[in-house]
Amino acid sequence: ALAHLQGGDRQAARAVTDTMLQIAGDSAAGAFWPHYCFWVGAMVRRACGDIAESKALLGRAVDAMDAFSSSISDETTRAAFLSLSLCRDVPAAARRDEWPSYAGRADDRYTPSKRPPPRRTATKTKRSDR
Repeated sequence: ALAHLQGGDRQAARAVTDTMLQIAGDSAAGAFWPHYCFWVGAMVRRACGDIAESKALLGRAVDAMDAFSSSISDETTRAAFLSLSLCRDVPAAARRDEWPSYAGRADDRYTPSKRPPPRRTATKTKRSDR
């Protein structure tokens, strides 16, 4: 879903997100990080202009992240988990309304001008003096 969103295809991002959220709605028990699917859903909904649904999904992401982190008994492991960028981004959006640029406005796109320059590869050159 995020790859579609970053590539500017919000329709495909929304379709993948709908499927993911349907599965997560049934059970997120098998998810490695249960809050991730709600966080992705919040970003996609926001980018598509559905702010109310985005806020609701962000709330679910915060709740799922808090529940998951509370289940980590070792303080060092919990701190490591909460230091992950994903776990910093969710509360940043919830508390300060700070979102990744591709989720910020419906007109944001990942365009060729935002891509890094192509890598140069070594090529053989023909010498005319041979």
